[in-house]
Amino acid sequence: MTSPVTPVAAAVRQGPSARPRSSVWPAPQPSQSEDQTQPSIVVLHGFLGSHRNLAAMARQWTERQVVRLYLVDLLGHGMAPTMPLGTTLRDMATEVRAHCRSAGLAHRVSIVGHSLGGVVALQWACDHPEDVERVVVLDVTPTLRLEGRSPEIVLRNLLAAPDSTSTRDEMRDALRRSGELPESVVEWLLTNLERAEDGRSMWRFDRKALADFRERLRDVDLWPVVEGGRMRVDCVRGGLSDFVQAEDVARYERAGCTVATIEGAGHNLHVERTSEVVAALIGLFGESLGPR
Repeated sequence: MTSPVTPVAAAVRQGPSARPRSSVWPAPQPSQSEDQTQPSIVVLHGFLGSHRNLAAMARQWTERQVVRLYLVDLLGHGMAPTMPLGTTLRDMATEVRAHCRSAGLAHRVSIVGHSLGGVVALQWACDHPEDVERVVVLDVTPTLRLEGRSPEIVLRNLLAAPDSTSTRDEMRDALRRSGELPESVVEWLLTNLERAEDGRSMWRFDRKALADFRERLRDVDLWPVVEGGRMRVDCVRGGLSDFVQAEDVARYERAGCTVATIEGAGHNLHVERTSEVVAALIGLFGESLGPR
């Protein structure tokens, strides 16, 4: 097995803030040798998120189980390269796979993906089943339902916001204007701002390219990956979310998947009920990972 990479080796830096594109949990200590037998799990965030959204979950998971987690920004998100107009789901999966392999993950991996990250994981497994040991999707199905969902509302408000503002507070006011976005979502979106050379606050990602990409997801159907039986696929869903509905649960279960429901959690279950999600993941991976 290839030796796990350090956060520095895994990083792809872009933009004036020069933050890393990915991180490794737990971070290797200089005084410790790498344990090459630890299972490797790639963890992918959702639409308009970044790998930093997954840090609390990663911290709790690695405190409770012997595992090495690789948190990665998807193309067009966080500190990953800008998404070209016309990008498809296959393009995104191919790009994140190339990033992981260049960082040292040349062996078979498991993938945990929230929302869009889960669909990217299934596309990766579809295109390169030899790479993937198993997939766990967080609150998403292989066929996306887009109409009326919270990401669509967020994207609509994001597209209506200015390209740049004199201050961060001005952008905050612009996002609040419609009254559709909870304050927590406004603050989350503001993490995608960076300071331009002239001092103005501007978006780090290409909003139009992301909207175009989102539209291309309407035709995605990756149920054959789930039902094909080439690798294990399981699901953790939020009990208050409508992203994975009763008929989806039944279809997952007919395919032999385990579906764990986190009661009281919405779509962002890994943020709202972090401990319960970690417990579900530990239960799903079971004896393939050792307890701490």
